[in-house]
Amino acid sequence: MPRLKSKRLLLALIAGTVVVILVALAKVGFPPSGMWESCYTTLEDIDIAKRYWALENNRPPGSAVVLSDLYPRYLRDYPRCPRGGAYTVGKTGELPFCSVRGSPWHERHYFLNYCREEFVTGKRVRFAGRARNVNGKPVVDNGQKLFVIEGFKPWSLLQRNRKVTVFGVLSNGFPHVINSATYERGYFVSSSFAHCITIAKQVDGSKSLWEIEKRKTDDDKVQISELFQLGYFQELPHCDSGGVYIIESIDKRPTCTLHGDVLQSK
Repeated sequence: MPRLKSKRLLLALIAGTVVVILVALAKVGFPPSGMWESCYTTLEDIDIAKRYWALENNRPPGSAVVLSDLYPRYLRDYPRCPRGGAYTVGKTGELPFCSVRGSPWHERHYFLNYCREEFVTGKRVRFAGRARNVNGKPVVDNGQKLFVIEGFKPWSLLQRNRKVTVFGVLSNGFPHVINSATYERGYFVSSSFAHCITIAKQVDGSKSLWEIEKRKTDDDKVQISELFQLGYFQELPHCDSGGVYIIESIDKRPTCTLHGDVLQSK
């Protein structure tokens, strides 16, 4: 009987400890993943809006920009953080940020399909793929190429073959390696260079449709923000790498600020 009471007491203590821990975690305020995703999406929208604002208004890097410059011409909705944080737009060329720290945006950066290393060498970018060990060195396998991660120990048994996101600077020259790297488990987003071509085709088709509906000529010009306001896009067009599209006269192909004329010979 005393042993039974001891077991009950132990179970009660364990249950009480678990409750205390859960209450403490709730006070710390770990947000649902959907909240972070919403905040991340909003920050990305602000960043893309800044890029188009600078492009269409001929503003150089370092130019001051505020939300009233972006909303409502470049943003469909006024940016609001689901956790009550305040957004700082920052100058052109700078990343916007939220006052609620720990948002994935602070570590997530645009990334390319790495068959095109010339676009990302020397820049801090994101490598999404599988953790592998090759010749005793840790690598990230993006499905097309393997990139050695300098300064890392080989992946452990628990990490190996799992989806990872590695942040780092791709070195110049062959073979390319990832320097100054950090990583997080999961958050794997597939991407391809073809996505930029797809978006560029949508931009090209939208301005052609605008030409027909507005009875314009091939010499007429239109801005992305105008097409956005008229409902030709649900969101400002951009490629997975963060590039935005330059459109001039109707008869010219749109070009990506990172990849150039992706529709050439397409």
